[in-house]
Amino acid sequence: MKNNFCILPFIHLSTRTNGAMQLCCHANSSSNKNYRQPGLNRKDNGEFVYVDKDKPSDYWNTEYYKNVRKKLMRGQRPAECMVCYKEEASGYRSKRQWENDEWQEKISFEDVLAGVKEDGTAPFNIQYADMKLGNRCDLACLMCNPADSSLWIPDYNKLMKSDISQDTKDTIEWRKGQGKLNWYKTDSVFWEDLKNRLDTIKNFYIIGGEPTINPEFKDFLEMCVKSGHSDHINLRFNTNGHTTTEELDHLYTCFKTCLIHLSMDGIEEYHDLIRYPSNWKKQLDKLEYWDNTADNITVTIDVTASVLNVMHIPDFIKWKAKQNFKKVNMKANQGLLGIHFLHSPDILNVTVLPKELKQMVVEKYNELYKWLEQNTEVDLSKYKKLDSLISFMNSKDNSHKWARTKEYLDKLDKIRNTNWRSVLKEYEAY
Repeated sequence: MKNNFCILPFIHLSTRTNGAMQLCCHANSSSNKNYRQPGLNRKDNGEFVYVDKDKPSDYWNTEYYKNVRKKLMRGQRPAECMVCYKEEASGYRSKRQWENDEWQEKISFEDVLAGVKEDGTAPFNIQYADMKLGNRCDLACLMCNPADSSLWIPDYNKLMKSDISQDTKDTIEWRKGQGKLNWYKTDSVFWEDLKNRLDTIKNFYIIGGEPTINPEFKDFLEMCVKSGHSDHINLRFNTNGHTTTEELDHLYTCFKTCLIHLSMDGIEEYHDLIRYPSNWKKQLDKLEYWDNTADNITVTIDVTASVLNVMHIPDFIKWKAKQNFKKVNMKANQGLLGIHFLHSPDILNVTVLPKELKQMVVEKYNELYKWLEQNTEVDLSKYKKLDSLISFMNSKDNSHKWARTKEYLDKLDKIRNTNWRSVLKEYEAY
């Protein structure tokens, strides 16, 4: 298989929160003057595909999709996929790499490609669906935005009406655009395609918003169970973990496996600042709950690395190592937290840190490695994956945006009655 290859555009159906059909959740969605929203599927007339009204099977072989497949089969790098290639250059194991590894254990790539024509036309034999069920959410996390959290909208409106600089407004501007944030309602043509392929689909990945507060999330799980196909499907979803019910718990046990990613970005005051308006005591109670779930359920803690917590992640890992959890993060990576890089908004991306702060980050992670070696029996080579975060941080000098980062956080403090400077104390002098 060619080095730049990715299996996803051949077997995988993905949506954005507004119902736009995309290559995958990591496909580059940043517009430029020559190519707007490069990660989104588009009809041959240039219009984007929206799954509330456009059946995915009818637009599985657009010229856009066929062109991406042709490039991958030739070993080329599609522009749409540059996020993965850039992460790999920093030493990070990208979505492309781990998805390829996982799917090579489940299917024959050769058999899949045998059904693909030279022009990139492929049969609609999806085996993996990634659904973003709108933006309904019960948190307004500091690094998030209205497109992914309905609770963010009031604060966003206040922020845009404040005296924040135009440059920062341009950076955080929410372009709602086309599509519907409630695309997943039962009248969406998307569900017909999905129902017809439950017998062959192996993986579902669901995020929001917050899926567990969404009635359609439960309805979808029930549909899978009633179809008789849930026992061969691997269910995976992201959640803040707050919403737990006996009904949902039972449905999770009906799937072959259930992998739950608990989205957390720090402990104690870091948690309260970043995962606004959650509180740490409630989160601790929920961690205890998730650590005692059914045997088919695997639970991980996943962190979005940004300027808000890059200094704190080592302390978060130390805390985690002391907790004696039975299952949370224990089946994979020797208890290491899942780490994802924040790319947008760019003013919260770790590359904006001034040089002196970046050096402090490096020292923190070096100290963490020594602590792990002295206080745990983990395979330290697995934790060395954190080096890719350092590499990514140092890959660019975007410190000219640091003043806008602080301005953004100061304005949100006034709106939310928070105090980021009292938590991120290392940043006070910079």
